Amino acid sequence: MIKNLLFVFLIFTSLSTIAQDVESKVVWSYSYDQANDVLIFEAKISEGWHLYSQFVDPEVGPVPTFFTFNRLKGGRLIGKTTEPAPIKIYDPNFDGEVIYFENEVIFKQKISTRKKTEISGAITYMVCNETMCLPPVDERFTIKINK
Repeated sequence: MIKNLLFVFLIFTSLSTIAQDVESKVVWSYSYDQANDVLIFEAKISEGWHLYSQFVDPEVGPVPTFFTFNRLKGGRLIGKTTEPAPIKIYDPNFDGEVIYFENEVIFKQKISTRKKTEISGAITYMVCNETMCLPPVDERFTIKINK
């Protein structure tokens, strides 16, 4: 019994440490650009690490960045989340072409709303450096929209 509890504790501690390590490699900030009705998702990426595009081929290996939005009360999303031009390279670790961002990237989501509200959701993402990848994590967000 004690061995089982110790094993569960060690697994939980390891997973918690890995999640904190991933979160320390990318720092997210969120905002609402009222003039353009756009949600802004800015990722600051630690040096030597990269964050994958939404459009990386999942058959190649890395997990693409993925945005999940909860229902926007009193409004709607317009189109898909956009991103700037990524870096495209052949990665021998994945034996295929990968597309990613370094240092900083800003994702944008156009919305339509006429009243004060908020939107929440999650960003699923994965980071790698030249020698290793950290497991994907979910970054939860809530953005207040003041009209």
